[in-house]
Amino acid sequence: MPTDAKDKQNQTRRAPLQWNRSPTDACVKRQCTREGTNELDLLSPPQQQQQQQQQQQLDDSNDWSDFVHPQELQKQFLERLLGGVKEEPYQVSDEVPSLPSKQPSSIPRTSSRSSLHYGDSSMFGDDIPLDFLDQLPDVTNIPPVAPPPPVAPVPPPPPAVQLPAPTVAPAAPAVQPLVSAPPPPTQTKSPAALPKCSLDYDDDDDMFGDDIPLDLLENVAIDGALLDNVNGSYPTTPTTNPQPDVSLSIKKDEAHTGNTKYRRYTIAFMQMKQYLEGDSQRMEKELLLVSPHHEDRPARAYLRQDWLQMNLKTGDTVNICFTDADPTSHNAWIIDNDHNYLIQHPDHLISCTAVAESFFCLRKSVLQMTTKGVSDFSEPLVHGAIIHETLQYCLQHKDFSTQTLQDTLERIILSSLDSLYVIGQDEKKAYGLLETYIKSIQVFGSVYVGSEVKAAAKVEKDMGPTTSNDECTSVAIRDVLDIEEHVWSPAYGLKGMIDATVEVVLAPSQKVLTMPFELKTGKASRSVSHRAQTILYTLLLGDRYDIDIKTGVLYYSKTNSLYMVPALRSELRSLIIARNELALAFHQQSQGLPTMVKNLHSCQYCSMSNACLIHHKAIERGTAETSGLGEWFEDHTAHISDQAAAFYRHWIGLIAMEEKDLDLLRKDIWSESASKCELLGKCLQNMVVTGTRNDDSASNWYTFQRHGNHTTDAPPIMNSNLIVGDTIVVSSMQGDLLLGTGFLTHIDPDSVTISLNTPLRHPPLKEADFDLDVYQVYKKWWNQAADKDMLYRLDRDEGAGGFALMKSNLVALLTHNDAKPSPFDEIHAKLRRLIVDSKSPEFLDSDGAIDDALTDPAYAHLNSDQLSALKKVITCQDYALILGMPGTGKTTTTADLIKFLLRQGKSVLLTAYTHNALDNVLLKLVDAGVDVLRLGNPEKVMPRLHGYMPDATPELTTVEAMSAFYDSKRVVGATCYGTNHIVFRRKRFDYCIVDEASQITLPVCVGPLQYADRFVLVGDQYQLPPIVKDKRASDAGFSVSLFATLARNHPEAIAYLEYQYRMNKDIMTISSELVYDCKLKCGNEHVASRTLNYPHLDKGLASVHFGENYEDERACRMTSQCWLKDILDPSRSVVFVDTDGLPAKESKPGAKVIQNEQEATLVYQCTVRNSVSSPNISPANALTSKSPPSTSTKDEIKIVS
Repeated sequence: MPTDAKDKQNQTRRAPLQWNRSPTDACVKRQCTREGTNELDLLSPPQQQQQQQQQQQLDDSNDWSDFVHPQELQKQFLERLLGGVKEEPYQVSDEVPSLPSKQPSSIPRTSSRSSLHYGDSSMFGDDIPLDFLDQLPDVTNIPPVAPPPPVAPVPPPPPAVQLPAPTVAPAAPAVQPLVSAPPPPTQTKSPAALPKCSLDYDDDDDMFGDDIPLDLLENVAIDGALLDNVNGSYPTTPTTNPQPDVSLSIKKDEAHTGNTKYRRYTIAFMQMKQYLEGDSQRMEKELLLVSPHHEDRPARAYLRQDWLQMNLKTGDTVNICFTDADPTSHNAWIIDNDHNYLIQHPDHLISCTAVAESFFCLRKSVLQMTTKGVSDFSEPLVHGAIIHETLQYCLQHKDFSTQTLQDTLERIILSSLDSLYVIGQDEKKAYGLLETYIKSIQVFGSVYVGSEVKAAAKVEKDMGPTTSNDECTSVAIRDVLDIEEHVWSPAYGLKGMIDATVEVVLAPSQKVLTMPFELKTGKASRSVSHRAQTILYTLLLGDRYDIDIKTGVLYYSKTNSLYMVPALRSELRSLIIARNELALAFHQQSQGLPTMVKNLHSCQYCSMSNACLIHHKAIERGTAETSGLGEWFEDHTAHISDQAAAFYRHWIGLIAMEEKDLDLLRKDIWSESASKCELLGKCLQNMVVTGTRNDDSASNWYTFQRHGNHTTDAPPIMNSNLIVGDTIVVSSMQGDLLLGTGFLTHIDPDSVTISLNTPLRHPPLKEADFDLDVYQVYKKWWNQAADKDMLYRLDRDEGAGGFALMKSNLVALLTHNDAKPSPFDEIHAKLRRLIVDSKSPEFLDSDGAIDDALTDPAYAHLNSDQLSALKKVITCQDYALILGMPGTGKTTTTADLIKFLLRQGKSVLLTAYTHNALDNVLLKLVDAGVDVLRLGNPEKVMPRLHGYMPDATPELTTVEAMSAFYDSKRVVGATCYGTNHIVFRRKRFDYCIVDEASQITLPVCVGPLQYADRFVLVGDQYQLPPIVKDKRASDAGFSVSLFATLARNHPEAIAYLEYQYRMNKDIMTISSELVYDCKLKCGNEHVASRTLNYPHLDKGLASVHFGENYEDERACRMTSQCWLKDILDPSRSVVFVDTDGLPAKESKPGAKVIQNEQEATLVYQCTVRNSVSSPNISPANALTSKSPPSTSTKDEIKIVS
């Protein structure tokens, strides 16, 4: 197109949504403004006059001279939010503190929902009495608040003082037993297993949620400290720490760089008001909005028409997506059927699929978000997924030849053997059934794919309005920009996985526009949810590609029907309101779920029916009558006793307490600056790609290093809290979110390596001849190499799907269907008797055959306690507990137990909370020649076990071979979060052994137990309990593991391991008397008398005291007794050293990294400088992924004898 013609069109085009990129900040600031057109120009003269009058009224009312300072308002409401103040019931009018004392009136809540419609709806009209306004507080007479005082500069730390001599306490005397044990140490963080992806092509991105340890919630507490920043006050107390305090650095960073990417407002106050529309008076809801970073004064928003139905309350976070001409020209906005969108709880990204399906059943959508459902494997779903992927491949490569289709179909069938294994169908039969679809796929390619529009490429007209793009009648898919494009949109609070992003040629206009392509492999049902899903994808792509996308493509492959779905304003508005209602229901789930639809036909085929019915029976105390489902409800819930219902209510309530702050985790990726997140230890910024690897052993591996211009002013990579196995989100420093997701596989002081699920995407890049109206063409990222000049930020993804798995486990425990029995019903009923009803476990009498088996020389190395543990397990009919005290060899006992069970012809599922504990047991089995199967994510599995994973078996090319492979494995290992692999759909075990069971919360622990006839829990409740962050939940019992519960209720099930091999008798005495009631014993005399050997003690002491040449300027000049020698006296195994006299202040180089360099140096002087080897200092198999602190001679503490 000629340049002048394009310029002329650009002057008259409808202005798109735009990103305003700030030249002073690397982040992108979402303004959602429109260019080129004044909204008044689109109105008739009377409408223009009325609009101007309304705007003048708004401007006149914005007299803030008597109003509370916005920072004070923000502080007040943030204190309410983060301070744990109980939320009040929703009222239309909520008072701000210091407002005149008036009792607000409430309006009954409405639950009416908007459907997809084309007209406007004024739901409230004049139904609200006018005298209601007389009861509202007066918001015009609020005294002003003085601005906060300036921040005082922090003085530099004073010079370090000379360290006085620490005193040496005498050797520890015999300690009397205490009534209660001391608090246990903090548990080491370890990632869990990767869940298997489900077949349904849902756009929910909870792929890695179950890999997130609960200790990530520690980061939530940090945000509470940021309240001081609202007043601009920071600590001014001098510090002597050699390392900077990260919290102070964060506050300084916040003072200079706020969130400039997305506008976020907190509702500080709201009230109902009247406004004039023509000659009629209408009701509107006025919101007072405050924001700590973007505005220097409060803002106002006026909700009208359909938006009045939104259930808002003070303290809610909202975002405004502007469609007005210039939203920044004033500080008051109208949000009605024609102007702007309000997003409630925008930092909770809702799946587009969930929003689309919520129109029929909001309750189902909430349950899908909060409870991890079991993926449905059926022939139609499995075949549909294969056809879906085949068509996508051919579309991306624009090759629909018979040979390509046959090869692609065969390749995808081979990659789907696990799904075929579940439904019991071999690959040959599957190919024969799916080959019939090749012809229809070829028809689609020949008709709809190409650079020119073909006569047969007609757009279907039987699905409501079609696109307004010049009355489009035919289309051609010109090119494919992406396949399975994963998009987050914090502006709209949405997320989705788009089947394809395509460039479409429209006829007769010949425009080329970018659109989402939604593929359905079923019949052309033309359902409302399909249309809604496609419309929502236009918002996602518009956010990703920085354009206003007005249309989406919906294609049904079975009937070769293609529809153009326009994103009409009325439908977008209804969908966003539905999205807000779903977000609100999620946030209010602790107050109850949305009501049931009470439709027997629909509920019978609902994938969330078990969770829904159990919730109604146990929590809502419902009946067959209240459910509206009659006998079918009784078939599913009659087995739930009052005790089982109370059990379910108790644990669901505890989970709700623990997960309440989850939204404070992931949102930092888009709402906080990279520099702040890096100081918090959960992000690395200004990284560049320096290497890639994509082969059979490493798929989509990318190595990142600091950009050369940012190496000196950035904190060290090793100071971050990132560890191998963390889920990482890759975004650009310019604000392009989610360019890749994967797992951290390596970290060192210079670089990190990430294994991505797909090749690293590029931010959308327009072609040189791009035109917004007629030629929307972009460069295809998958044809390009990684951009070596692009600056990236690497964030740890802190979504928390683990709570959804907990709820799913509890639902499974209570699931039973009298009308349609399941293979799991028997095990679930048994677990309910043992766990819920606390029935005593049964044991067989030991016979001579078991005793004879235990005399085998293979078990000669076991002590009497370990042999007794094996005997208890083999005689148990329900469960057994092995309580292994410190150093008693729990790992060795567990490995020998499995070998013993294998000799008895049994099969074993081995599981644990952490990958490290699981792999330690499996390695002992592998070393003994046992054939094992390790399930999970390879990046989190020890390298020596990679050869025992399914992907390491290349001969698994048929369903028959896969079935034989899985059936032959009598020992299968997976973490508690990884037992949703397809092998568990068909395999049942004799025993489930749970290692470190005392560290696992009950809802997590019960998950693996449903796959075995008996279970064995190995642990020690006196060491590391489950990690629980919420104090109320902990006090109410969430930190009490299943191991501790069963041990307390049924001590006869415990086998004690009391002989330890780790500590000599002096060290053992402390824990034995304080914690274990004097039950710990030394395994042998060698262990009891073992002491630390210093081969060169005199030389080491001389080096420390006088330096290498005896002339060191820091040489010791004192002649009194040497306290260092007293510490190192081999005859004194336990010595308490008082370091209070040392200026050894703790420092925080990272948000959760607390270190004390002086104390570390002291330990170094007492050990390494005196020739003590590392294995004698800490366990040789300790997980050390980061380098130790520098302990060179020049960094030593000056010793004063």
